[in-house]
Amino acid sequence: MDKLKTAMSLLPPDIKENIEGLKAELIEEIRLRVGMKPTVLIMGREKTVRETKMLPHEIKLLMEKASGASVQAHLNELRDGYISYKGLRIGICASAIYEEGRLVSFQNISSLNIRIPHRFQGSISDILDQIGYGKFESTLIVSPPGYGKTSLLRELVRQLSQKGLRISVLDERNELACMDRGINYFDMGEHTDILTGVKKSEGAMMLLRGMNPEIIAFDEISKKEDFAAIYELAGCGVEILATAHGQELSSLRQRPSYRKLLDENIFKNLISIRRTDHRREYFYQRIVP
Repeated sequence: MDKLKTAMSLLPPDIKENIEGLKAELIEEIRLRVGMKPTVLIMGREKTVRETKMLPHEIKLLMEKASGASVQAHLNELRDGYISYKGLRIGICASAIYEEGRLVSFQNISSLNIRIPHRFQGSISDILDQIGYGKFESTLIVSPPGYGKTSLLRELVRQLSQKGLRISVLDERNELACMDRGINYFDMGEHTDILTGVKKSEGAMMLLRGMNPEIIAFDEISKKEDFAAIYELAGCGVEILATAHGQELSSLRQRPSYRKLLDENIFKNLISIRRTDHRREYFYQRIVP
């Protein structure tokens, strides 16, 4: 099932009807805020899809559908600011409830952001020629949010896998494969194994021990534990394919955690993404001699 249709199955009928009149391939997110008009995000800009404002009961009903009427069952995801629904990630803003210093639930949800994953469009043959098929070395993809890092990572995994490389994907938030009941929505290649819902700090070594990968791929290095997982993998004879938020190499070097990672030459290649005039362009850079 198309992931935009999956998202629209959660929406009030009038919002769904208005979205159906838009170009599906351009919609990146559906954003719903209590007391504000609902919008869709297209190429970084929000477009209103209903003139009446979102009501609290509409948000509540959507959450009941997405969570199977049990928000508590998604508490581990909620601690990271989202819940998963049939391969979709729904970001949440709400009032947190703590007990004895531990997050136990949310109330009074104020905003929802349904991210719509898309199949990769375009060609990356030049990038693949540069990073190499047979002698792939650890590669980092960097761009600001919303520029298509996840889509590019997914396509690189697919094409490298189709060339015969064994790849293990650590899909912590189920955004890469968009797996539902053991079946992945996106083609990730014939030689790819996918682990979902596990934090990078735990899943990286699970994959290394159990799946004998040549490459381990994951999205969005950001937490201290993510960096620790990368350092552990780097000495184990496996290559890494990952993404990070940033503009380019110089912006990463301004942040201590990334600077240390780069200074130790763990990543050999960097791919940056730029977006101009509704197009995405990909730039390769060798970052070690």
